[in-house]
Amino acid sequence: MSQTALMDLVSDFKSQANNMGLGATLFSVIGGRISEGMDFPANQLEIVLIVGIPYPKPTARQRGLQRYYETKFRKGWEYTVQAPTARKLLQAIGRLIRDETDKGVAIILDRRAPRFKQYLRELEKSTDVMKDIESIL
Repeated sequence: MSQTALMDLVSDFKSQANNMGLGATLFSVIGGRISEGMDFPANQLEIVLIVGIPYPKPTARQRGLQRYYETKFRKGWEYTVQAPTARKLLQAIGRLIRDETDKGVAIILDRRAPRFKQYLRELEKSTDVMKDIESIL
């Protein structure tokens, strides 16, 4: 998608949310321009839904790098998989909170999410997602 088309899409999303009062839905991928580089201040974005943990692709280069860091520092998994994955999660969730008055809900649909509790301190398992969302928003 061209930069102009992307900006038009984001502008449409923001105006739908602001003008109609009902909100709008915008789908993006983790690691894309929207999840890492766009600002949605105030209540322009209230919920981020992450489907799956964004682990790096298991390429030969990735495996080689992991072996190198494991041999050199005994932290191959942490340096090549865990830290980059946590950074992507935090980048995507960071679209919600741009200043101290913003609030929002990030929902991670993946049973492996608790592995990232050290990075996502407020991570909690929900038994009633709608009730939890209403209590925050």
